[in-house]
Amino acid sequence: MRKLNRLALLLALLSIPVCASARSTPVGLWNFDTPTDLTHADIGNDLVLVGFHAVVDGTEPGDGAARVDVGSYYICDHGISPNGGGALVNEYTIVMDVQTFGRGLWHCLFQTSEPNSNDGDAFISQPGRVGVSATGYSSPRMLDAKTWYRLAIVVDNGDRYEIYADGIPILDGSSQLIDGRFSLDPTVLFFADDNGEDGEIDVSRLAVYDEALSPGEVADLGDLGGVTHFVTRPFLQNVKRDGISIMWETEELESGHVEYGSSPGYGQTEPANSVDS
Repeated sequence: MRKLNRLALLLALLSIPVCASARSTPVGLWNFDTPTDLTHADIGNDLVLVGFHAVVDGTEPGDGAARVDVGSYYICDHGISPNGGGALVNEYTIVMDVQTFGRGLWHCLFQTSEPNSNDGDAFISQPGRVGVSATGYSSPRMLDAKTWYRLAIVVDNGDRYEIYADGIPILDGSSQLIDGRFSLDPTVLFFADDNGEDGEIDVSRLAVYDEALSPGEVADLGDLGGVTHFVTRPFLQNVKRDGISIMWETEELESGHVEYGSSPGYGQTEPANSVDS
């Protein structure tokens, strides 16, 4: 029996900013839905495979994905012109739907060094935290193995470096230098690392934007819900001066909660109540 999760959340509405944004279009998009040509680009240039990958199931029935082997990676010619006030690409967003296997492995997400001659630039660590030493790691948020997540890495060197999981901010890496470590050459490598910290990883979607998406734009990308599969995605109703109801529906009983607050870091949570629907 389906379960309807109902949450009446009392909020001080004046303290919560509301913003709307137009949906941005990626300059590169890869959905891995063509088994005979996994590197095919839906938008932009085809990826170039170094090493080995295999066809696997994606985030839901009918969705395609690739399993990238250890020591293997994709070369991406992103086509973004230098921006952000430097000679390299300093403003961009990378979005990827990925799942990993095993907490005892490191998984590199992307590498800014074209020859793959140094350490990668964002990882899922052995415990499941996301980041790298230069930006810090997500804490306390950790990603589970064998679970799909939609990760968004938002970079505006000199101003913002943020990582989101399923639309929720999990890391603020503070300002990074223009034309520094996190700027892009004409190509970027996905899942590449120079010394073996690139455990096997599944990817069902990659997207690259030529701008640093706002928190609202990242939220507009949707989420994979971790292990939760929604019958009806969260929606708002019963708006009051001092509260609102947030409702969603799942196939099975799930323990859920809503995070909220007056800043992108949220800071407060409220548990949901479940009823049969």
